[in-house]
Amino acid sequence: GEPPTPVPVTAPRTSEELKKLSDSALADARSGRLEQAISTWLDILDEVADGGRADVHANLAVAYKMAKNLPAAWHHLTAYLRAAVREDKAAAKELKALEKSLGTGHGKVGPTCQPDGSRVFLEFARGAADPSGKPSGKGTAYACPLTWWFPAGEHEILVVKEGFEPLVLKVTANVRGGTGSFAAVLEGIPAYGRLEVEGSGKAIQVFLNGALEGRVPFGRRLKAGTYELMVGRPGELPWKKTITIEADKTLVERPPSAQPEAAKPDPVGPDGTQPGPGISKPAGAGDRPFPTAQTVLMAGGAAALLAGGIVQYLAYDKNQGLLDKYPPDEMDYQKWLANKDGYKQGFSDSVKPLAYTAYALYGIGGAAVAAGAVWLIVGSGGGEKKDGGTGVTVAPLVAPAGAGLSIGIGW
Repeated sequence: GEPPTPVPVTAPRTSEELKKLSDSALADARSGRLEQAISTWLDILDEVADGGRADVHANLAVAYKMAKNLPAAWHHLTAYLRAAVREDKAAAKELKALEKSLGTGHGKVGPTCQPDGSRVFLEFARGAADPSGKPSGKGTAYACPLTWWFPAGEHEILVVKEGFEPLVLKVTANVRGGTGSFAAVLEGIPAYGRLEVEGSGKAIQVFLNGALEGRVPFGRRLKAGTYELMVGRPGELPWKKTITIEADKTLVERPPSAQPEAAKPDPVGPDGTQPGPGISKPAGAGDRPFPTAQTVLMAGGAAALLAGGIVQYLAYDKNQGLLDKYPPDEMDYQKWLANKDGYKQGFSDSVKPLAYTAYALYGIGGAAVAAGAVWLIVGSGGGEKKDGGTGVTVAPLVAPAGAGLSIGIGW
């Protein structure tokens, strides 16, 4: 197998130091200490000048052949022939002999990688040394693309690059000739930031990109990017803002709709006094009896609206339970993925049906109230309308889940 990857030095070594190390490795190889010699040559390979790198590859090819690691010997002998200044017929002949030996039980595999600059480990550990559970490479890291001789059959290699998720790639070696081609495409590691929505109050909900995520005070670990934030109570005009979450930073928002409000005084009447909490009869309303059919229709609509509000609250409560069961701010990446799938399934099974029922009740109730109001206006017509008499006021109503009309009736 490959010797352990040497720990890189912090400062570049001089040409004299590199020559001494190479001479020491040559002495180790001649004395039979092949692993020590190979480890030294691998350590200095990327630091030696271009003119001396070919000689290091040649030395590694000989050492690996003596250690009976023919695939590694073939790799370094190929690199030597590419880097050599002049033609070396003896080395070319040796390369053909190695290919003949390898061809009886090995297959040639040539993985390619995206992005450029990726490296390949032929050996790796599956999360044994990494607390995050990600695989980590062992031995030498080879530049990709790479051509290698593997024993016939299926194998796994590890492709890595800083800033990207490591990828375990399965390859198959075929002894019938040709080079097996396999592509490794690495995904970038998502960057995360944090959002905190400060405030207090009952049932003040927080929406991100139209989806209910919780209530204030609110805190969540989010992928870096742009979001549409809405904060407010059900049925009220929400506070909206487009926010940007930056990697490794915390964004704090204090929406006015979630902040405590001072008590508002009662309006002052025309005579300078403040009316009491009672409701007075509007002037000019007359003593006409309220139509019974219209009353029933509007009362039924109001009941449907009330039922819709109750069902929406149940949906909200179910969603809060899912958020507690599958916390979205889990720091462990694998647990975060599991929580995301669990929440999505639970939302479809228990929250979405209730939400649809609430919307249906809102639609039925709103239609009934509106129809009763129109019937009331038409049925009470015939006389001149006085200020403060029967009338209808219409205002837009916007909520995080949709829009509608608010109809006020006076008589």
